[in-house]
Amino acid sequence: MHAVPRHNNFDIIRLFAALMIFAYHPIIWYTQQYSVALTSLQLYILGRLGHAAVAIFFAVSGYLITLSILRDYSIGTFIIKRIARVLPAQVCVTLCIALLIGPVCTSITIQAYFSSVSLYQFIVLESLIIANAKTLPGLWNGTIITSTTWSLFLEVKLYILVMLLSILGFYNKKFGYLIFCIGYTLCIVIIPSSVISKLLHINIAPWYSYSYIFVISGLYAVYKHYVPISWPISIVLSILFYYCPISWPVHQLLEALFYVNVVLCIAYKFVYTYSIKYDISYGIFLWHTPINLILFHNFNYNGSPMYLLLCSALCTLACALLSHILVELPCKKILYNQYVN
Repeated sequence: MHAVPRHNNFDIIRLFAALMIFAYHPIIWYTQQYSVALTSLQLYILGRLGHAAVAIFFAVSGYLITLSILRDYSIGTFIIKRIARVLPAQVCVTLCIALLIGPVCTSITIQAYFSSVSLYQFIVLESLIIANAKTLPGLWNGTIITSTTWSLFLEVKLYILVMLLSILGFYNKKFGYLIFCIGYTLCIVIIPSSVISKLLHINIAPWYSYSYIFVISGLYAVYKHYVPISWPISIVLSILFYYCPISWPVHQLLEALFYVNVVLCIAYKFVYTYSIKYDISYGIFLWHTPINLILFHNFNYNGSPMYLLLCSALCTLACALLSHILVELPCKKILYNQYVN
């Protein structure tokens, strides 16, 4: 049985990554909304901040989800746990956007809004995490209001991948998952993301990067008693990853190893461990986009970026906390009592 030790910092890591994403998007939207020019260095730092936040999420998720599939005795239990974690908050946010924010802020009549097929497509597709519906009828001139949830759709697909690997027995064989990781790496090397992007007419490069971090993190979970993690290893990987001129496939591998090592070092080898009573990281991730768009489209923050961040932070934290207490925890309790415990 692979159990996650009680004394770790995964909750803190997730919260920190959520706050990084929260800080990244308002700054980007502010500069675009008010035509604020950023230097190359500022753009680079912002880009690395956003990328690192998402990479941290996938490193944590890959490790914990793999431990979960190893620990759970049935696929059904695994599915219920994933539903309890992901769906209640997602449904809550989707319904609030579609049925509260949309009718108030739409530029079309209420009758036309509720008569639109796209409204109900949005509710179904977003609530069940089937596809990114992006827009609502008449809302902010077609502004994409779910611009950050693309990573959630990728994560759900990776949950399905983990289940398939479990059903096929890759976790039960000594070198099963290692063979899968090698095969996955070869696929990434042989089939560049640009080829898939042209075929599907979408940018698939982020999916390559983050799914690979998820898979490598799973490798650490499966062979946790054999794969070393330490701060010196993380430092060496950071030097190789950031400063050494290396080919793209090696760079991809070093990036995954770097993020996973750093996350696990903070989780298990940090001087102190901290527990959080209310894990609102997921709520921050889901709520910050609609809240920022409401603030941007209804108030003028030109010249006051810090005021924007303050207003956004207060509203996002409040919604995330309420969502966690009133929606996520009760739904999790009901599902666990009914199907898990």
